[in-house]
Amino acid sequence: MVAATVFNELVSTLRENPTLKEYVNNVFKSMRYEIEPDSYPCIMCEVMGNNEIEKDFGQIKKIWLNVMLYAFVKSPADPDYAIVGQKDYGYYGVLNIENDIRACLQSSYSLGDNVEDLRIEPTKVRPFEMDGILYRGVEIPVKILYKQTDGA
Repeated sequence: MVAATVFNELVSTLRENPTLKEYVNNVFKSMRYEIEPDSYPCIMCEVMGNNEIEKDFGQIKKIWLNVMLYAFVKSPADPDYAIVGQKDYGYYGVLNIENDIRACLQSSYSLGDNVEDLRIEPTKVRPFEMDGILYRGVEIPVKILYKQTDGA
């Protein structure tokens, strides 16, 4: 297994999750800075590190791939729904998307039997304004343990 395969499986898992597909418009492979407002809610997957070796068995290594998931939602007109949305009215708050991402990854922690372990670290929530529109985002650090054979 190589890091690129693991990363692509993570992105595919997020893109294909039925709950996230209902309202997430894009799952990007990397951080984006200039995207259209219609792209929100979105998730951005950024590799933060690789090759943190857990165990070395000679030809086979267990490696942690560190990925930061950034998820953003546009705040609805009613600020009461910005943190916790009202799904009946199509509002998804920042805690909704964070919960749905965690549920997605916890239900598929092996990423299609390609990895040995997946750990979701504590989340940071960040509000920001862009072009007079209030957005909220979360940073979700994810660590993925996979095996790699020397020379792969």
